[in-house]
Amino acid sequence: MRLVLVRGHGRSTMGCDPAAAVVAAVALEVVAETALLTQLLDPGGPLLPPFLTQRHFSRKHGAGAYYGQPR
Repeated sequence: MRLVLVRGHGRSTMGCDPAAAVVAAVALEVVAETALLTQLLDPGGPLLPPFLTQRHFSRKHGAGAYYGQPR
């Protein structure tokens, strides 16, 4: 499943066949709606603290990456 978000453009989804692309499109819409509703609960709410953002980025990228890596 492939989902692509590009600023200033509509969403794009791909799949191995048209049905899979539709499944990806529906999944993207559900995630986007959930994100919007979450934001509407507390529009002025805090963003993730920088240390947490860095921790999640570092576990997938860089020399010390461990997420999904064979041990």
